[in-house]
Amino acid sequence: MIEILKLNKTFHLGSERQVIAVQNLDISFENGSFNLLIGSNGSGKSTLLNLIAGTILPDSGTISINGKPIQSIPSYKRSTSIARIFQDPTAGTAPDLSLLDNFRLASLRTQKKGLRIGVDAAFRKVVAAHVSILDMGLENRLNQPMGSFSGGQRQALTLLMATFDKLDVLLLDEPTAALDPKSAVRILELTQRIVAEKKIIAIMVTHELRQCIQVGTRIIQLSEGQIIRDVAGNTKTQLRLEELANWFA
Repeated sequence: MIEILKLNKTFHLGSERQVIAVQNLDISFENGSFNLLIGSNGSGKSTLLNLIAGTILPDSGTISINGKPIQSIPSYKRSTSIARIFQDPTAGTAPDLSLLDNFRLASLRTQKKGLRIGVDAAFRKVVAAHVSILDMGLENRLNQPMGSFSGGQRQALTLLMATFDKLDVLLLDEPTAALDPKSAVRILELTQRIVAEKKIIAIMVTHELRQCIQVGTRIIQLSEGQIIRDVAGNTKTQLRLEELANWFA
């Protein structure tokens, strides 16, 4: 569970460029939930993701994951419980390394780091089985350089690598923005499946309103760093695209 209390973040405090990105925010996220963050540009969506990831620090307030304050956890330890996927499909992979080697690097995220990065027959078998769920035939191309795959394939593989081992939180910053519609649907369906199976918390920033109708368990709309709508359960299920679009009118 993520619990956020009285969270505040202001950029360029006291200057002409001052921006209040998040203000007095209270919210919690339950395990197994797929949460969609929406809002106009500058509403605080990406700032909130950065705060949860720990890449920026709040001015005040607390963020706790399973009862542990994020601010007290060193970045190298946060990587064992929080993974992040960006818009750019190339951001989460090493293009010159093979698909298999990329998964080996991903597996080290939750393990003690050593001088050797081994890939044995057992590991190859595990990765092949893991990749086969994509139904792209990539389990037969484990030695192929990651940079040779398409954007949709790389984003799907990035998602699998991010959730390869134990994970508490998956942060997605417009993960389908650079993909074609078919690849986008595949990524979202895969995300839903992983969240449900692993009981992790997924928080996804999106500007695609149709995605809010099609996937997720909850929609949170931000404006000027504050929550103005929070919809889940039957209310979300019954939400229609026209009504959702009117939120921005």
